[in-house]
Amino acid sequence: MMPIRLPLFANHRTKYLYGAGIVLLTYMFYNITNHLELFPAGDLPLTAFEKALPVLPWTIWPYLSSFFVMAYIFFDVRDLDNLHRLTYAFLTLQIVCNLIFIFFPVNVPRDLFPIPEHVGPLTSWMFDFTRSVDTLRNTIPSLHVANSFLISLVYVKENRPKFVFAFAWVLLISFSTLGTKQHYLWDVISGLALAAVLFYLAFNPRIVTLYDPKHPDRTSAQK
Repeated sequence: MMPIRLPLFANHRTKYLYGAGIVLLTYMFYNITNHLELFPAGDLPLTAFEKALPVLPWTIWPYLSSFFVMAYIFFDVRDLDNLHRLTYAFLTLQIVCNLIFIFFPVNVPRDLFPIPEHVGPLTSWMFDFTRSVDTLRNTIPSLHVANSFLISLVYVKENRPKFVFAFAWVLLISFSTLGTKQHYLWDVISGLALAAVLFYLAFNPRIVTLYDPKHPDRTSAQK
C-alpha cells in the first residue's frame, strides 16, 4: 500500500499562526456539533465506580488546565516533522470525534450530580461556565482526554523524560473528567484508545510521508 503523502506547511516562525488557526477551527467544529441536534441522544450505564464517585470540585482546575498545557506542548515541539504529523493527527481527531458527536450523541446525567453548595465562588463560576459551554451531547469519546493524550504522545518522539510528566498530567485530566461529571468512564477509555491509534498512524512513515511542496519528489526522511 502506498503511503499517504501530506505537505509540510509550517516552520518555527509560522507555527504560532497555524496553531492559532487550529484552535479557532477546533472551537468552530466543537461548537457546531455541540448545538446540532439531528439525532436523539442516548445514555450509557454508569459503572459502580462512577455511581460512588461524587462531584469533586477541585477537579475543575486540572480539567480546564488542559487547554494551556496542550498549547505549551504543541509550541514546545522542536522537530518540524513531528509537529506536522501531530497537526495532521490532531485535525483528523477533531473530524472523527465531531462526526461521532453528530451521528451518535450521548447524554451525561449531570442532574444526578449537582455541584456542591460549599464550593468557593471562583470554582463555582468555573463549573457554571464549563457546563454552559458544554452541552450534554458531546461525550463519547472524550475529546478532552483524546486531545490531551494525543498531544502528550509527541514527547515519545521528542523528549521521553518529559513524556513521563505529560502522561501523569493526562491521567489527572482523565480523572478530572469523571470528577467533574463531564464524561463517562467509557468516554475516557475510548478517548485514550482513539488518540493512540491516530498517533500510531500519523507517526508511521509506512502510512504517512511528508514532503516539501518546493521539492515534491523528496520526502521529509530524505531531506
